[in-house]
Amino acid sequence: MIRINSVLLQEIIDEDKKQFTVKQLRDVYQKSNTKVTNKNAGQMVHRTLRRLVAKEMLTKENCDGQLIYSKSEHFDTKLLRAEEVRGVRVKTVTQQHTKATTSYETQIYTLRQTLNQYQVDLLSSIGEAEEFKRLCESFPEAKSKLYPYYMNARNCSSALTGRIKALEACIEELRSAS
Repeated sequence: MIRINSVLLQEIIDEDKKQFTVKQLRDVYQKSNTKVTNKNAGQMVHRTLRRLVAKEMLTKENCDGQLIYSKSEHFDTKLLRAEEVRGVRVKTVTQQHTKATTSYETQIYTLRQTLNQYQVDLLSSIGEAEEFKRLCESFPEAKSKLYPYYMNARNCSSALTGRIKALEACIEELRSAS
């Protein structure tokens, strides 16, 4: 299940629209939420499109310097779910003009988002390592081929653990400074 903003979802699943650009989606998104800056709206659209391209639901092609996104044969509306914008998820125009404490809050929020993603990635990596270990034990004849994958997943888990610790320390420092 791929969660995307409800406004973007409605625009993307529209059967009449087979192709669209970042600008078109950004404009639609900004009409529904006038407090969002061009930059933040563009980032939201880019992230959404990048996820859909990665899942091979959309294809992108460069046409005279402009990226055109098209629905692929793998496009399936059943795999998409609307996600409402929550709280301070998007930096608004009014937030750009606030005091330094809000700057710290924004930085902390951004760091927490990254931290949450790393924690999800860590759980995935741990699960992958555990599964490769189980496969190595279940299929000893394939152990020589599976073991490098197991070690790679373990190394990835270690790297993510380090990143998580660094982010947690940074968040703590910013909290104490604000």
